[in-house]
Amino acid sequence: MLNSIPSHVYFTDMRGTMPGPDVEFFADSEIKWKELKQQRESTNKQSNKVQPPSLAALYWLFLRDDFLYLSIDITPLQLRLLQCAVQTQVIQYAQTARFMNVEKLLPGVVLSSNITSHSTTFAQLRHEELQGLLVKWYVLSKRVLTPETSSELAVTCTLMYHLASMELYICFDDVQLLAGKHGFAAGKDILPQFQRWAASPLSMKAIAHAGQVIRTLQKLFASDDPDALLPLWWPVAVSRVALVLWSAAIADAVLEREKTAERAGSGNLPRLISINDMSEEAGPYGKVVQHGEGTPCLSSQDGSLVPLSQIGDFLSICLDILERGMLRSTPLRESVYRFLQDIKGCGNPYLHELSS
Repeated sequence: MLNSIPSHVYFTDMRGTMPGPDVEFFADSEIKWKELKQQRESTNKQSNKVQPPSLAALYWLFLRDDFLYLSIDITPLQLRLLQCAVQTQVIQYAQTARFMNVEKLLPGVVLSSNITSHSTTFAQLRHEELQGLLVKWYVLSKRVLTPETSSELAVTCTLMYHLASMELYICFDDVQLLAGKHGFAAGKDILPQFQRWAASPLSMKAIAHAGQVIRTLQKLFASDDPDALLPLWWPVAVSRVALVLWSAAIADAVLEREKTAERAGSGNLPRLISINDMSEEAGPYGKVVQHGEGTPCLSSQDGSLVPLSQIGDFLSICLDILERGMLRSTPLRESVYRFLQDIKGCGNPYLHELSS
């Protein structure tokens, strides 16, 4: 039910009464709901846990430094609503940090290798604040989401956490512009910003969270659990991750094209590091590969490592996930599958255009 409702609907009245326990919220009859409600009211009289009456109250408590030490009763559904409140702020922040063609707007201004949208003190503080909220939510989710939690709700929370975290490091509207239907003509204006982004720690963090989305879906499809449920929008998660990884690979290739011959003659083979290793719990930040540490790679379902510089090969891994979701086939999945096939067929159009 939650997945069919746009996130902004949740905030029509943040001070309204929050849903009760999830079993009560999803009760299939009035009689069952009344029975569960009476049981809860009886249990609450003997409980000393705080139960926030509204999403606004829960979010206010969430902002406290000692939140994780408070005895607060939170259900998986309420955890998801809390995530929506944080996610909305991340999206708003990302819109203020969009890329601009500064070289074209301000000719003669020499820019450093830093991302200019993150250069102000206010922007840095806001960025750190939102990152802290996301990590705090992640720690809370490890307490709330148990094996008994609905697989659809658990997967939704996990995917949205990594997608929101990814948005904190790169605005997806910029990614869409770089990979849009107008191609090089539209994307070339912000290509310099993407190059600076690719050389910064922000790109490595975005790539790390993208890897965790791939890992989550690969693990789910590998389990062959007939009762496992996915949110209806899971193909969009694959598409977003694929485009972020594609943008990073495109920008890095353009950034490093002049050094290719030098690296090829050095004889040093880069260390391959998986960003979606099934055997490794990466924690709230994902597997962050520092610049110079090695080459970020995607692990395929058979365990082979594919460097992100091999665009066609890592897109094949994304397409494989969509293929494994054939039993959950929807028009959305079919559309995303065709779209990624088209992206794969384009290779690296920016490198081609700049070389011609």
